[in-house]
Amino acid sequence: MSILLMIGWVVIIVGLIGGALMYGASSMLPAPQHRRQPLPRISIIVPARNEEGRIEALLQSLERQSYQQFELIVVDDGSTDRTVIVAERYRAVVLHNDAIEHNGSGKSYACWTGAKRARGKWLLFLDADTQFDHNTSLETLLASYAEHGATGILSVQPYHRMKRIYENFSAIFNIMVMVGINVFTPWKGKLPAAGAFGPCLLCDREEYFAAGGHQQATDAIMDDFALADTFRDKQLPLYCYGGMGIISFRMYPEGWRQLIEGWTKNFATASESTHRVVMLLINLWMCGGMAATTGLVLSLYQSNLFALGISMIAYLLYAGQTLYLARKTGQFHGWMFLFFPLFLLFFTSVFVYSLYRTKIMRSVTWKGRKIKV
Repeated sequence: MSILLMIGWVVIIVGLIGGALMYGASSMLPAPQHRRQPLPRISIIVPARNEEGRIEALLQSLERQSYQQFELIVVDDGSTDRTVIVAERYRAVVLHNDAIEHNGSGKSYACWTGAKRARGKWLLFLDADTQFDHNTSLETLLASYAEHGATGILSVQPYHRMKRIYENFSAIFNIMVMVGINVFTPWKGKLPAAGAFGPCLLCDREEYFAAGGHQQATDAIMDDFALADTFRDKQLPLYCYGGMGIISFRMYPEGWRQLIEGWTKNFATASESTHRVVMLLINLWMCGGMAATTGLVLSLYQSNLFALGISMIAYLLYAGQTLYLARKTGQFHGWMFLFFPLFLLFFTSVFVYSLYRTKIMRSVTWKGRKIKV
């Protein structure tokens, strides 16, 4: 066995171990064990900009919930489609964002506008493209928050559901969103949470305003991370979970352009909060995947069947692990992971582009707005 092949195998094995460690702890929202007291009335706040084609699924899922002690507030963020008409059809209180021209993305202003109008004891912020998967999902979410002491932020990253092939190219991004939050390693509880998951975020109303709420995040691209910082400054805890079986969404259904814009807007900024230990594991895993791919390509040009067999085993191990990690975050198509190097290449390209837009150009584009960074 050549030295080069041995080095390649070491890189691949270390990478596989890195992949297992970076997402080694369960991300599932724990099922509530018992109910100590009745759940309070809550306010559900949905910031929405041109969400006509997505918000109805959320509103329908809210109508089906077993727990109905909530007020529903939809904050229109300058929509040019029928978002407002759809929201009013479901008897939501519709507000209009009071600050359209700004440096931020608009979502923080919309959330702050809704929170000031809210009257519930707890505030639940939901992205317009989310939806609850079962009629008890909301009750489970609220009961879990109560079991956490009803303090701090409980955030849930929705499970990614998709319909078109190109949407599978979000696979590595979805993995990194979960891994980069720092709390799903075997050292869960020892590493500080990098932030919160913005699509589904629950907190106490009094704590929210005491911390400054979204008003402190109005100029931030990553409003969820900025809000988490305000809670952390007040010594309030952050709890982060995956949403499989509770809440889901479909990301960037309009096509490639929206998918690239969406990940470009968020990713380079969010990566700055990832703990260096987790970042090391991520880099090891990425390098191992590249080594597995390179080894297979090189072995195809050799007449060594042993090297070819080993290279194929390494490649399939990486494909399998990538699929396993991705399925924790979304409903991805298994057969596509035979081409996982394309996912890695796409992720790397968009990440570099995100660095360019956020660090050099100092602006990104999202939903027709140019946002200063």
